[in-house]
Amino acid sequence: MIPTISIVFMAISALVSIGLPVAMGIIWHKRTGARASSLLIGAAVFVVFAGILENICHGLVLYGSGSCAAFMQSNLWAYGLYGALAAGVFEETGRFCAFKLLFKNKNDRCESVMYGIGHGGVEAVLVSGLTMISYIVISVIVNAYGGMAGLAALGIGEDTVSVLMTAFTDTEPVMYLVSCIERIMAMAFHISMSVLVFAAVKQEGRGWYYPLAIGLHALLDLGAMAFQTGLIKSIIATEGYVLVFTALCALLAVRVYRGMAEQRREPDQNYTVDKE
Repeated sequence: MIPTISIVFMAISALVSIGLPVAMGIIWHKRTGARASSLLIGAAVFVVFAGILENICHGLVLYGSGSCAAFMQSNLWAYGLYGALAAGVFEETGRFCAFKLLFKNKNDRCESVMYGIGHGGVEAVLVSGLTMISYIVISVIVNAYGGMAGLAALGIGEDTVSVLMTAFTDTEPVMYLVSCIERIMAMAFHISMSVLVFAAVKQEGRGWYYPLAIGLHALLDLGAMAFQTGLIKSIIATEGYVLVFTALCALLAVRVYRGMAEQRREPDQNYTVDKE
């Protein structure tokens, strides 16, 4: 049987993962006038660049039949470094392309934050929100049928049922809240990187913010990759690293965001206020 407290924490995590991006989008729109289209573009770009293009690249580099895939699978350091760098390259390039091609008439800095809410929000929904909802459904079925019989009745294979049951029973309830905290930190990071890349596109002489964002993204993901590959054993150490790193990136983004406001007030800058 799966503890009721685990199901409650799953529900909290799902609610935060889905509700937080929606609430942030509404609040930011009312506060600044940033448009919903920026949020939708952020969500769409994440799906295309991180969900499709990056996974195609992973399929070729990590799971192909060539020597490159064999090397990656046999070398944890190479595997981790590639995974971290790929995430940075694809997601930050997606941001750069979006701001360059789709934000020509969106020069106000507030649009960068709205884009980041969409980019990080759709990741929160897909990675955590929907996953937690599926966990809740499975947990309710398991408890209603008194164990594995409920999953078997759905036509799930015996091996898969065994793995699921082991995962649920071995997972401490509080770990479902950790997933919730991870999504909050990820949202903050995505907004921060969106501000940096927006400045790289919109501010003269700030193009180097784009490769900086790639590097910062890779460094953040390197912690998670090290944990997943077993190079770091402590989940607490990993989450602590992510928290501190995200906080530093957020401080940098706040400074860049304020700098864009100062730049936009200069008469010799090529900035126009979006009147739409």
